[in-house]
Amino acid sequence: GVSLEGAPGKPQRFAWNTIVGNKSTGLVCAAASLPTKGLLVSGNVPSDNLVCTLDDSSRIATGGDAKLDVNNRLQAGSVCIDRVAPVAGEGPYDDIDGDLRPVGAKLDCGADEWKMP
Repeated sequence: GVSLEGAPGKPQRFAWNTIVGNKSTGLVCAAASLPTKGLLVSGNVPSDNLVCTLDDSSRIATGGDAKLDVNNRLQAGSVCIDRVAPVAGEGPYDDIDGDLRPVGAKLDCGADEWKMP
């Protein structure tokens, strides 16, 4: 999983990550106020999220809603597809594979941007 701790006097933002399948909690924040953006959190045991307040662009996907392949890439029907409205001048402009973002009208949450086969 990921543990976020705020550094005194330093802004932090944890964004555009896919956190899945950990045998420990997926995301732990030292304070609920640490900012997040565009995260996909799913399938972590015993919990996907402790303390963190996820923004509206992030998604905790349960019961197969994430629809990921064996390489944790988005598949058709994922709740993360076209989830985040782009903001002019603010990335990301590409995904974990180097593919341009967004493909549709909005960005996909997580590290991968879904591409229609």
